[in-house]
This record gives sequence, C-alpha cells and structure tokens, in this order.
Amino acid sequence: MARRPLRDNRIHEALELLDQAAKNKEEELFDALDDKYKNVRNILEEASKKGHKVFQRNRKTLENKFHKLESQLNNGREKAVKTAEEVDHQVHDNPWPYLGGAALGAFLIGYALRRDRKNGHSR
Repeated sequence: MARRPLRDNRIHEALELLDQAAKNKEEELFDALDDKYKNVRNILEEASKKGHKVFQRNRKTLENKFHKLESQLNNGREKAVKTAEEVDHQVHDNPWPYLGGAALGAFLIGYALRRDRKNGHSR
C-alpha cells in the first residue's frame, strides 16, 4: 500500500510537469502569434499608406476629368440653347417653309404606310 501514494505522487508530478510545459508552449505560441500579428499589421499599414496615395492621385485625375466633362456639357448645352433660339426666331419670322416641310414629311410617311398596307405588309 505504500507504493500507491508514491505512484499517485509521481502521477501528480508528471501531470504538473505536463501542465507547466503546456503553459510554456502556450506562452511561446502567443509570443510567436504576436510577432506574426505585428508583421501582418505592419504590412497592412504600409499597404494602406500606399493605397491612400494611389487613391489621392487617382481622385485628382478623376476630378480633373469630371470638371472637363462638366465644362464640355455646359458648352454643349449653351450651343443647343443658342441653336434652339435661332430656329425659334427663324420659324417666327418666316413660318411657311417649316409648315410646308412638316406637311410634306407627314404626306410621305402616310404614303409609305398606305403603300405597305396595299402590298399586304401590315405593321
């Protein structure tokens, strides 16, 4: 019976050694992960800085292109308004050619549609 407490003590000591080794390995693992995490964090921070610089550069380019396009649209709008005003003045000054052109266009469209129906083409 004296042997049993000795075995229990040895088992207990062995378990304590295993527990201590596991704690040491846990600390080593956390230290290794912490080092890896620092490396990953540094890489991400560096990529973020580079990405921000690229974003700023592209943003300026896009803003310049946007302003140029906006200017072109405004110029086109101004030209369209000017042309519409000129046509309006011409129509008011001399409406007969425009009325004749509209009547001729309507007649030709009607003639073409009537001819298609006579030939059996219905739309």
